Amino acid sequence: MQFKNSPDKYGAVSKTFHWLTSITVLCLLGIGLYMVRADKSASLFQIYGLHKSFGILVLTATFLRVLWHVYSKKPPLVGGMALWERAAAHAGHTFLYICLFGMPLSGWTMSSAFGRSVKLFDTVQLPDLVEKNQELAEKLAALHEYLAYALIGMIALHVGAALKHHFISKDATLKRMLPFGKP
Repeated sequence: MQFKNSPDKYGAVSKTFHWLTSITVLCLLGIGLYMVRADKSASLFQIYGLHKSFGILVLTATFLRVLWHVYSKKPPLVGGMALWERAAAHAGHTFLYICLFGMPLSGWTMSSAFGRSVKLFDTVQLPDLVEKNQELAEKLAALHEYLAYALIGMIALHVGAALKHHFISKDATLKRMLPFGKP
């Protein structure tokens, strides 16, 4: 098993970051959509705590993922892609990273502004990023929500593009990121 990326595929570390982040983000988005519609209860506040904790894990994993890609360069896009496809791929990945940083940071800052500190898995209290401020909290809540919907759309485009490359272009784009894929 190769840990580092190679010129033709992603290594185990990159694949692990990708798939664990993907699964966690999809769960967080689903739980987030549930939380905003659910009746307030003691169990809902426990779910909020877990949502915040896993959001911080996504933030940490994304930071580590960026560091990993500095150390182990990502393979270039597959050959034969049109210029617009290459530009769309770079723009899409950039936007995904903006969301992977922006969602947790807006959530953490929003919690701080609402006066509800983030406690990582009910053990370690993280520092508040801002002082309590209801007006700022409401703006951050809106930002967090807009980023969530933008992320859902971007994920749909990302998955659609991967499937297009696999079934229509028949190139190695998807295979080289699958856990056991061989390009």
